[in-house]
Amino acid sequence: MEKEFVPYELSLELKQLGMDLGWYNYLNFYDSSTKEFCFVMKDVPAPLYQQAFRWFREKYGLCGHIKPENNEDDIIAWEYVILTIVDDFAGVANASEVCFTTRKSNYTTYEEAELACLQKLIEIVKTK
Repeated sequence: MEKEFVPYELSLELKQLGMDLGWYNYLNFYDSSTKEFCFVMKDVPAPLYQQAFRWFREKYGLCGHIKPENNEDDIIAWEYVILTIVDDFAGVANASEVCFTTRKSNYTTYEEAELACLQKLIEIVKTK
């Protein structure tokens, strides 16, 4: 279940960027810096990855997309692309402008690419 939640450190960054987060009074979570599960006796932000990606899409028009690719050894690896959502003349949203893309096949797991994509989205918004 802990794989569904954005890591604590990134949750705090999302909060600083203005994301309205769900908060939990008591939460077991995996701390990626110490590689341990923690039990927190205070309010902590706990957004799902799905919520974070939706927030970037709706608030900033940035759409993160994770996709599989075959690397040089014909092994599936993962990469991400961040698209900017733009409206056409009829008011229809299109994700057509590439904002950022990884080098081909950078990540060995979907979750690695998802985390890297979220970190890049935070970086993009912070530098705007």
